[in-house]
Amino acid sequence: MRYFYLIAVSVFSYAAFLSNLYAMDAEYNCDTNGNGKVSTTSELSSGGWKDLTLGTCFAPAESFEIVFDSIALCTANPETEYGAGRNIDDTCTYVLNRTDDQVTVNMSNAASTSFPAILPGVGTYTHALLVTSKFYKIKAEIEFENGLAVAANDARDNQGAGTFCGPPLEAQGNYNVSTFYDFASFTLAQTLANCYGTSRNASKNTGVLNTDSLLPTEFSNSVAGLGLLLDTDYNLASDESDSVYYLQPYEFATPVTVNSETTSMNYKFSTDQAHRIWYMTAGAPNIVVLMSYLGDFNLVVEAE
Repeated sequence: MRYFYLIAVSVFSYAAFLSNLYAMDAEYNCDTNGNGKVSTTSELSSGGWKDLTLGTCFAPAESFEIVFDSIALCTANPETEYGAGRNIDDTCTYVLNRTDDQVTVNMSNAASTSFPAILPGVGTYTHALLVTSKFYKIKAEIEFENGLAVAANDARDNQGAGTFCGPPLEAQGNYNVSTFYDFASFTLAQTLANCYGTSRNASKNTGVLNTDSLLPTEFSNSVAGLGLLLDTDYNLASDESDSVYYLQPYEFATPVTVNSETTSMNYKFSTDQAHRIWYMTAGAPNIVVLMSYLGDFNLVVEAE
């Protein structure tokens, strides 16, 4: 059995507010000045708080942690095949099996990681299948150059305000996508971001996102193009508490070809857009940050 080393990471991406999935696109980067500060004036949408207009943009993350349960290379879209009840083994070759030990990828913007995985057979692969834990951890901070940014405070019991924002403190527990269900009565305690006046520097907040639904308005374990939420037996989850794994499809811009001479493969990614914020206006140039979590990344597969 031949092995290669795999470097990979995946992220939650919510298409209801952003159609771009898993792809680096400068169009979605936060509008920053030369010092990396985000301009609230440039980022503000045309709507206001009352019309519930949400904006989103990407910024670099300092680090994040994801647990992989299985990874495969596929000749067809694994989300479509799985969702239709077809045997995914007919189109996918696992390079990390469920029966293997789960792999934790804990990445910073200055490091990389790898783990042994089976080299797939000869063929042309158009997609990757990534099954992860529903929990994602991110360490990040955004600084705004003008206006006031508002979210929760560290204690989650009052307003936090300043020019710096990031995910909630890890000590405050996991924060859930389903928090958005009752959006009409959304409170500061439910806000999935913290804002403050002074940079945390090396002690930036590290928050944990619980992907317990693929929609913020109601429970959904399947949204076309977003993936599937699975239970412990790899069946579609029936509710939030049933959700254990997150199956995500990834379509390669250029199909990956493995031939008889292929001896190794590398999976590479970038953290440049790994921190995403959702925000709303609160009277220009002020902004309310509703969520601070994992964003998109660029996955490149190279066969050697």
